[in-house]
Amino acid sequence: MAEEWYAHTPPEHDRQRWHKLEDHLQAVADMAAEFGAAFGAEHICRALGASHDLGKRDPRFQAYLHMCAKGERGTSVPHAAAGAAASMSVLGPFALAILGHHTGIPDKADAQSRLASADPVTVQAARAGAAILSRPEAPSWADSPRSAELLVRMCFSALTDADYLDTERHMNPALATQRQGAQPLSWYEDALRRHLMELRASAPPSEVNAIRNEVLDACYRAAEDPPQAYRLTVPTGGGKTLASLTFALRHAVRHDLRRVIVAIPYTSIIDQTATVYAKVFGSEHVLAHHSGYDPGDDTEEQSLAELRRKLATENWDVPLVVTTTVQLFDSLFSNRPKPCRKLHRIARSVIILDEAQTLPPELLDPILDVLGELIRHYGCSVVFCTATQPDYSALAGTLLANAQEIVPSPERYFDSLRRVRYTRAPAPLTIAEVASRLDAENQALCILNTRKDAVRIALACRRDDALFHLSTLMCPD
Repeated sequence: MAEEWYAHTPPEHDRQRWHKLEDHLQAVADMAAEFGAAFGAEHICRALGASHDLGKRDPRFQAYLHMCAKGERGTSVPHAAAGAAASMSVLGPFALAILGHHTGIPDKADAQSRLASADPVTVQAARAGAAILSRPEAPSWADSPRSAELLVRMCFSALTDADYLDTERHMNPALATQRQGAQPLSWYEDALRRHLMELRASAPPSEVNAIRNEVLDACYRAAEDPPQAYRLTVPTGGGKTLASLTFALRHAVRHDLRRVIVAIPYTSIIDQTATVYAKVFGSEHVLAHHSGYDPGDDTEEQSLAELRRKLATENWDVPLVVTTTVQLFDSLFSNRPKPCRKLHRIARSVIILDEAQTLPPELLDPILDVLGELIRHYGCSVVFCTATQPDYSALAGTLLANAQEIVPSPERYFDSLRRVRYTRAPAPLTIAEVASRLDAENQALCILNTRKDAVRIALACRRDDALFHLSTLMCPD
């Protein structure tokens, strides 16, 4: 009888159902291959899935699992380094994904140290399983260090996500079933189109509404163009929030892309944008994922929609994601399993970078470089969206400077939609002068640099019920 190896102990709800290693490797290989097919790395990801846990063939690891199943304490046997060492001759640098599938992809020195110190008994056990592997061919475009580095992490993402998902399916099948049921992007496009038609029908004729209609029409036309870098420059009041989403959804459906990712620099704007989207699609169809998101506890009272939203934050397996630019670029540049799980989902997406003028200048080179990789090799379109048109002259020849403008000649709209006019005082104002100006207005807002100055101005103003002093020093009654 052939020897039987296991990947995981039985789950709590079924103490007789062991997770066979052969079944786990096959399932992860199939799933990782499906993920990798989105960027031409199906065979690489399949090989990673088929070999990532081969180190668990070590009899000592199997003994450890049996002790755990009995509730006894045992000493685990590290398997990742052995699996990577056993498959390095076949997988080359992609074996780093195996080495780091629990702890993250190491740097060169750490990788060499871990591979050299891998237990030879575990390596030999893994090598017996790796003998059936054949060398997968990398895409021809991965011929530069930067392209190869991102491809390794994309494959790492496909592997780690597939590993998590199959392990969850074994340990908690009821939870795994809740990851299903998302609407297709065509449903989102239809819902948004109906919403916009209703807005147009009810909107009174005005110069602002005429401009909003022109912007929307330009977005519909540009959506037919192929995936590339775009700029959407629309002044405040021009309907940029829904216009950018209109372009993204139409473009995604037209070119068979998989999702829309809206990245925004501030969590306050994320909440506003998610609220606008929720009015169109329903909150259960919009994933707002940022540092302030509280998924809550896994309790019976937790709604199904909230549970699915929590699960979707792990790997962005939803059609519409609203997140922070920090969250997006943390995943794009990370080497750790948790943020990298969602990385492969970015392939073949429309990425909207809202408030593009806030991208940090000191990080523009790596940001534009990775976005260029996503466009050239991963089927993405990137939309640099702004109401404040930056000066691109210093970025000549870059992705941002060469991006196609969605709305032709957008500068013509700025005067028509101007809401604020700035006047610079010829000389600094005294406390009394500021207070006098405020008292002369029916409605005014005064913003100071310090809380101390805000108090001084408030005390100098006319005291009545219409005066409000707002400060973080205050506490509610």
